[in-house]
Amino acid sequence: MQAGGRRFESGTVHFITFHTSMSCHTARRIQNILQRYHLQTDVDLIYLVEKTKQDSENNLRFFCYQQDDPSQQYFFKLQLSDVKQQKLKSRRQFGLKNEIVFYRQNNQSKFKKLITPTYFHSRIQSSPWLIIHKIDNKLSFLRPDIFFSNQKIPPKYIPIIIDSLTELHQMKIDPVLFHRQRMSDIIYWFSFLSPSIPTKWAIITKTVPKILHKYQKIWNSNCQFLTHSDLVPDTFAFSGSSSLVLFDFEKVQISHPAFDYSSFVINPQQKIWNKNFTSQLLQKFPSKDFIILLYISWIMRLCHLLANFSSGRLDHVYIPIIGRQKYIAVKNTYMSLWPPEIIRLLNEIKKIKL
Repeated sequence: MQAGGRRFESGTVHFITFHTSMSCHTARRIQNILQRYHLQTDVDLIYLVEKTKQDSENNLRFFCYQQDDPSQQYFFKLQLSDVKQQKLKSRRQFGLKNEIVFYRQNNQSKFKKLITPTYFHSRIQSSPWLIIHKIDNKLSFLRPDIFFSNQKIPPKYIPIIIDSLTELHQMKIDPVLFHRQRMSDIIYWFSFLSPSIPTKWAIITKTVPKILHKYQKIWNSNCQFLTHSDLVPDTFAFSGSSSLVLFDFEKVQISHPAFDYSSFVINPQQKIWNKNFTSQLLQKFPSKDFIILLYISWIMRLCHLLANFSSGRLDHVYIPIIGRQKYIAVKNTYMSLWPPEIIRLLNEIKKIKL
């Protein structure tokens, strides 16, 4: 591939990395690059760039497609390295450099079940432009909105998720290369989220910080594992009948496994799934410390969604995936479901006697 780009291919994903100046990302530059590769998007790029900077985000993401074949869809990811990270010190955007380090640190052939595509990097910059195209029909993806619906999720996925993530969490890595998520980071994260939580749920903004401070020592002493930290339906897939495939390692960090597992119980409508998932998980990890950290992670996931749905910060993420009308309906539904679920989990923590 010419014109400032270099193409890498694996069995599942196409990568196109662009060596561009990270100091002059504009909507015009993005549009020019899309045209160069015969791609187009329906996204308002000027608004998206401005909104990304306004929210102090590091990464801009949107969907695009081939001009001559709209069925060929791509996920475009760009790191705005000139955006100062005022939002969070932990868990948020550590950038594509983390993704590169992860693939360098882990031999793809050894962890073939978990890591796809193969290791990649720009060879010039640690902050490349990146287009991902999923092309392997052997992979099966849950629909992006599956965790925001009352559609039954097949229980066969539960042991696959738990066992495959356990393998990830037990990987031997150099801890110096990755951020360690401490409770102080989570407290800081919640302090950012809390102003966006509706005032009628003030009990959440008052109670959650107390719980976080109370269990700070337990969290810090147990956070010694490699975690993906950004598991959503478009960052994982299933291969065959026994493996979980993970994508998008830019937020990988040293944390607690519960932080990953909590991503799969975010829908209060999925009561049977949530009950079965937590039951099988706690059979594998029955300690009281694990239960507490699972509930804390679960609470933080829901607070993150509640605050970001309330503020509109996730509108540009979900509207292209499920459409504006459906997104508004989903948003209204879960804005009423998440607060009671958070309160339920807070009460469950209070019942645990150490």
